[in-house]
Amino acid sequence: MADCPTEGIKLSFLKDLARGDLLDNLKLCDGSKAIFWDPMLKGPFNQIIDWGVLKQHGVKKMFELQEQIPVEVVDNKWQSVIMLIRPNLVMVDLVNTALRSLTVSQREKIDFHIIFVSRKSTMCMQQLEKHNIIGEFKNILELELDLIPFDHDLLTLEYPMGFREMSAELDDSCLYQVSRSLMSLQSYFGFFPNIIGVGPSAAKVNTMIQRMRKEGAAHEKPLTPRIENLVLIDRTVDLITPLSTQLTYEGLIDELFGIRNNTATFPGRAFLSDEEQAQVQDEVKPKQTLLTSNDTIYNVARDLNFNAIGPFLKKKVGQIISQCNIIHYILVSDT
Repeated sequence: MADCPTEGIKLSFLKDLARGDLLDNLKLCDGSKAIFWDPMLKGPFNQIIDWGVLKQHGVKKMFELQEQIPVEVVDNKWQSVIMLIRPNLVMVDLVNTALRSLTVSQREKIDFHIIFVSRKSTMCMQQLEKHNIIGEFKNILELELDLIPFDHDLLTLEYPMGFREMSAELDDSCLYQVSRSLMSLQSYFGFFPNIIGVGPSAAKVNTMIQRMRKEGAAHEKPLTPRIENLVLIDRTVDLITPLSTQLTYEGLIDELFGIRNNTATFPGRAFLSDEEQAQVQDEVKPKQTLLTSNDTIYNVARDLNFNAIGPFLKKKVGQIISQCNIIHYILVSDT
């Protein structure tokens, strides 16, 4: 892995590392490739790598992993089929069902690979053996992807079922993944000098971090800390806030249209003029828009109260019109 940048706290390099690790895994899969995505992973990976880069590395097509493998995978004679999944038993069972949808002779023509994100668990390996399909795979790999950069100041684990697992299923194994991801962050920015926590789960994560620090102390070179404080908040200490109505511009978009993986999906007809809407009879494909701080106007507007967004946008439109008039005047004067 590459060294951490030496200036400031920049998180974008984590995206480059994740992209590099994924491409390294793809290089282990020979020939033309088809990727079958765990539905929960496709959105996060869209933040890391785009279709053009995958195409350059031999990926011919991508599919959502389902119970049937499309016939075109066999017909097109693609050499490698890659299952990119989370390490849980449900996904392993789905992989088994998908493989069984092909005949033995069809499977013999294809090299199958699994990439577990973010680790290869013992239970998943046992489940593969139980289904008697572990020998079907040429490679069983893992892609260490914990914290995914969604913006220059935002990292996410993308673990939407964590709260349910802990509260309903009494399974707190997700805390290990939280602890490991924070240890990974410390490997780039140094140990957190101060750890502040609220709630029992925060205490457990802190205990795991301290234990992992002691276990790795003899093997790691200490770095100068560049993140001074880590604040851990257990969701159970505040169950009301997630139910509150969001009052910012970004919150309004989320309430009305939904934001998932930094992407909002808007009705396609909203982008058509009245005349175009009258002419179009068929369903218009929804338009997806990536929402990040790279958009200078959105970067300011996202945190404004929705009552303030109208005057703000009106002012911005006025500035744009003024700049266009100046440019037009200059062009006319030159001619």
